[in-house]
Amino acid sequence: LGAKGIPLGLLASLIVSCGVGFSRNVANLRSIVDRPLEVFVVKNLLGALFAALAVGGLSFWLKQPSTGVGNFAYLSVLCGAGSLVFFATLAASRAVTISHLKEVFGQSENDT
Repeated sequence: LGAKGIPLGLLASLIVSCGVGFSRNVANLRSIVDRPLEVFVVKNLLGALFAALAVGGLSFWLKQPSTGVGNFAYLSVLCGAGSLVFFATLAASRAVTISHLKEVFGQSENDT
């Protein structure tokens, strides 16, 4: 599968690891996972799904360049669009607030 096989393998191992850990109740996970955490996870998965659709749509619409600089720009546009869609979905679903995102991303080590 090439470059597509690596993320798919990571996703499969993540799903198996989480499933086994939850089914065996590793570190008492079942008592930690409550309703608000479940809702937050669903909102994150929804954001990831929309980001994947945006990146997939853009990669279908844009031609993959053959030069190194063009390839860098192509990947930057795809990753930027995916990140923007992901955070917009989180903000729209009220998983996080925009003011909280500004606070997190606006903070530098010199501000503390």
